[in-house]
Amino acid sequence: MLDIQLAKPVMENEEGMNHLWVQFPLADFMKTELAEVSIQLPDGLYRSPNLNGYKENMSKLILVNLERDKDVLIEIYTQSAINIGEAAITVGLRYTNCLNNIKEIHHSIPIHFVHEDESEHLAVNDQVIGRLKELLSPIPQDKVDFLSVQSKIMEIRHNEYSYLEKKYRVDC
Repeated sequence: MLDIQLAKPVMENEEGMNHLWVQFPLADFMKTELAEVSIQLPDGLYRSPNLNGYKENMSKLILVNLERDKDVLIEIYTQSAINIGEAAITVGLRYTNCLNNIKEIHHSIPIHFVHEDESEHLAVNDQVIGRLKELLSPIPQDKVDFLSVQSKIMEIRHNEYSYLEKKYRVDC
């Protein structure tokens, strides 16, 4: 099955933001390669492109390789006030198994919408936040073997505009 987590179990009903983390238990898919992840959001809830950088098609299906990709992280948000207390986000995974049968898995996760003053004291899922930090952080220093920075060498050439170069050039 799919393991789906939210950074917080609730979201502000107006100008709220949250992160949805979908994990794929790779052992369940054996030798499956390509798969499509679909995310159905309730009315008034929107999402950004996936933070992993996977390709998305025109239908907003996220294309993943289940032999190497282990998860998808998505930012979800509201743009205006939502007048419902609870809704469900449905995540679907469609893939072809080793017997060439198309399989689909759907999983729903509830999300509660609250006013801004009610959302301050809620627990945050540290695993989701940790994965978000991994995806958004630059290359770790221990992964960089060698870094070379070369300064640009400027030549003064003599042509019809060289008097302008001499007059306005600033050497750093």
